[in-house]
Amino acid sequence: MLLLSFLLQLLGLWSLSMAMNKHFRCTFSKSLTPTLERVLSILGYGAIGLSFSLIMLLEPLPIMIIYWVAYLAFNITLVALLNSFKESRYKKRT
Repeated sequence: MLLLSFLLQLLGLWSLSMAMNKHFRCTFSKSLTPTLERVLSILGYGAIGLSFSLIMLLEPLPIMIIYWVAYLAFNITLVALLNSFKESRYKKRT
């Protein structure tokens, strides 16, 4: 259950970062449409919400919330590193 929560949180954060035109363009080499931006935002917030909901089912709850926040910090760092890696490769191509 913790692993699933971790992966959903990672998917949600990555989707939210892809909902930004700058990151989307660097990753996929094309512009982000408003419809896709909305879909990615909804997917991102939904995955993060579902991730937190799964954590709320586990015991002991206070420790699980601390784990979730720690995963959040790690996943934010991971997504930032992935985006910066993609951006550096994008700048080399142009």
